[in-house]
Amino acid sequence: MQIRHAVWLLTLGLIAGMFCALAPRAAWHQTLVERYRPLLEANTLIENHYVNDVDPQQLTDGAMRGLMSALDPYSAYLTVNQMQTYEDQLAGKLVGIGVEVAVTSDNQTILTPLPGSPAEQAGLLAGDRLVSVDGEAAGDLTVFAIHARLAGAPKSHVALVVERVDSDEPKHFDVERVPFKSDSVRGHTRGDNGWHWLVAEDSPIAHIKIADFGESMMDQFNTALEQCERDGAKAIVLDLRNNPGGLVTQAIQLVDRFVGKSDLPILTIQAQQGALTRYAATDDATDLSIPLVVLVNHYSASAAEIVAGSLQDLGRATVVGEQSFGKGSVQYVRKLEGGGAVRLTSAYYQLPKGRVVHRALYEKDHTQWGILPDVNIGNHSPTENDEQLTKAIELLRNSL
Repeated sequence: MQIRHAVWLLTLGLIAGMFCALAPRAAWHQTLVERYRPLLEANTLIENHYVNDVDPQQLTDGAMRGLMSALDPYSAYLTVNQMQTYEDQLAGKLVGIGVEVAVTSDNQTILTPLPGSPAEQAGLLAGDRLVSVDGEAAGDLTVFAIHARLAGAPKSHVALVVERVDSDEPKHFDVERVPFKSDSVRGHTRGDNGWHWLVAEDSPIAHIKIADFGESMMDQFNTALEQCERDGAKAIVLDLRNNPGGLVTQAIQLVDRFVGKSDLPILTIQAQQGALTRYAATDDATDLSIPLVVLVNHYSASAAEIVAGSLQDLGRATVVGEQSFGKGSVQYVRKLEGGGAVRLTSAYYQLPKGRVVHRALYEKDHTQWGILPDVNIGNHSPTENDEQLTKAIELLRNSL
């Protein structure tokens, strides 16, 4: 009993110490200790009256998960094991199945497979709602816990159950984890000699798909743009559908490629207590003349929303498709002394005209989040009858 009591005192001390290290104020320290005193009281009741023995670390982990779950779907507590998995993934020791995971405000877990990934090859589709991972309900897991279960040793397998919008029955998948590489930038079609960019041989319109904003995206994009120009492209459809995001720096560089200096920034990041960081356009390698249409759908998120919204706000592109996902926040991971970590939402993105992209917890007003298309074509998954792309081509033909 005394050991458990000491563990909880240490836990309270770690919580208080973590926050006090960020803002060392004695009065606030005392307030914080008083705020979390009910945790210690609850622990004492568990020790004295709960019918079974309980692992003290299990109680600590549960308390920390509850603390973080009161914030938003993107903030989370990582246990010691989850943090180790996270670090192993960063070090390349583990591989996954190539799928992005996002959580909606109503706690639905949405999957987006990356192009060429094991997840895509197994048949998973963007927008599939995750039901379970290896038999464990997705609703009981944080985003980090889901990522940890998706990762594993090369050649191992993970069992997924998903729900699909157009299906009444859950779908079961057994996906092999293998290392893979996927092009961030893709063309209209693929031939034996690589990507074909023009939507038709006799058309001056290029179709450039950006699957994610990885660290090499802009290098790939600049190469693609040069090829499009050699092929005679006079206008571009920039396709960001099903793009889950990635590096904000890559998104800013992409917008900067098509806008010049302006009184409005490309992007503003709003942190705690109103601190603002603005990113302005430059005149380097800027193309102000080529017409642009940007395609988005419900699964365009984060960095993809920055690109679409910034080009829209700056009057540089027409946006076609569906309202986007509404994930416009910044997270960072801070390790705790005990070996675990917290992932905290630390800032929000603002578009050039000041609008926040992020969908607030329980926000029901659909006009308050995401990117709102100039031309709304909803309930669409790209197929041979691609109405969104057809509309984009029509708009660009009229502009030429």
